[in-house]
Amino acid sequence: DPRLLLKSLIRDAPCEIVVDEAQCGKSNALYNAEKQTIFVRPGMEFPILFRSLTQELAVAHLSKGGMPREKSFYIAYCASYMLCRRNNIAVDGFRFDRVPDYFSQLGEKEVKEQLSKMRDTANAISSGMSKVLEAAKASKPPDRDSR
Repeated sequence: DPRLLLKSLIRDAPCEIVVDEAQCGKSNALYNAEKQTIFVRPGMEFPILFRSLTQELAVAHLSKGGMPREKSFYIAYCASYMLCRRNNIAVDGFRFDRVPDYFSQLGEKEVKEQLSKMRDTANAISSGMSKVLEAAKASKPPDRDSR
């Protein structure tokens, strides 16, 4: 259920989420670290909204850890990909053939650190989602076919 997925996504958000097209610029969603708010463009289809929100939530999580947007963008992009895959949201719009220049200059240890940050960020968001999804599953009446 798209509404349940969105509810689970924003429930434990590390910042406020506000629908305000004027604050988004050219983006579908945009995290403003100064205001500690994700601004979201209204009227998007669910898959685009989910992808946009997961990426900006990842930026917000990384920002809370002291990482500026310019350093967190690719990590957030990859975390968003993982969250979309985990939740059966189309990932065909993701492109990994253009890795940022700084990433290709990292040593093996630094690459592993970046990959860990991607995984940890996706897991942090997914963990918050799981609480809401599990509660909804527990409150759902049993299926007639399962009796």
